[in-house]
Amino acid sequence: CAAIDCVGLGGGACFIELEELVAEMGSLNIEVRRVGCQACCGTGPVVAVTTLKSSTSTYHRELHQRVLGPAQCAEVAAEVRARFGIQDRVSVDPNNMRYRLLERRSAGLRWESLLQLSRKDGATKGKDLLEAASKADAAAANYGGEACKPRASRRAARLLKASESPLEEPFPSLGPEVLNAANSPSQSSIIFEPGSAAEFRMQFAKQFRNAL
Repeated sequence: CAAIDCVGLGGGACFIELEELVAEMGSLNIEVRRVGCQACCGTGPVVAVTTLKSSTSTYHRELHQRVLGPAQCAEVAAEVRARFGIQDRVSVDPNNMRYRLLERRSAGLRWESLLQLSRKDGATKGKDLLEAASKADAAAANYGGEACKPRASRRAARLLKASESPLEEPFPSLGPEVLNAANSPSQSSIIFEPGSAAEFRMQFAKQFRNAL
């Protein structure tokens, strides 16, 4: 979700982290998109995993709320891999504690750098943290095995490129407006961003109010 509430809670960092995780899957059928408000303000960042059921030509949407760090992003990616039967390309022995500790440190630095970079006044601090995160990632890769080294190099290059891209303006958050619009005779003042769940929430709100 790229609405302003989720962005303020770290949605920009979440987006870039998920882009990297999805890029590693190597599937042309999976993409990460910025979408409008999911009407879950206050429980963000929110990630909506939407899949098309070819047998019925219907969409299935599952919302992940409070995706507040690399671990939560990894959980979303793991679910997507399981749903599509995609193997994790980089597998590390879970008992390799030195790697796990270094990887956790690098992930924390990376997340903090992405949070800074997603703020208009955090570019300088974010780039400094990103450099430290890339060095920590490379150090962890030395203990994780050969498969980890290309990942560290690729991630450093992608994140550097992301850090140089201009910030995109967030979408507006709808929140209470969705419920208010359900009682409004005119909905012309409400703009539903492409890919948002707002129209669905609007219909739900109408049915809910009608049932009262």
